[in-house]
Amino acid sequence: MFRMALPSTLGIRHIALFVKSIEASEAFYCGLLGYQVEWRPDADNLYLTMNGHDNLALHRGSRRARRASTTSGSF
Repeated sequence: MFRMALPSTLGIRHIALFVKSIEASEAFYCGLLGYQVEWRPDADNLYLTMNGHDNLALHRGSRRARRASTTSGSF
């Protein structure tokens, strides 16, 4: 398999994304971009890191669904 060298960047620091598939997202970010799993608290959340500097939080579901669940009046 041909692998390209990753371009150098200043990093992303921290990004949180809502994704449809945690499994497909993990395969992409870990398998293709080189992130490592830092923490998997449950089946709907995954925290990735790149050399301990860049952090990527993946959350299953849509932004609309999350917003509805957090604005129901109970915090």
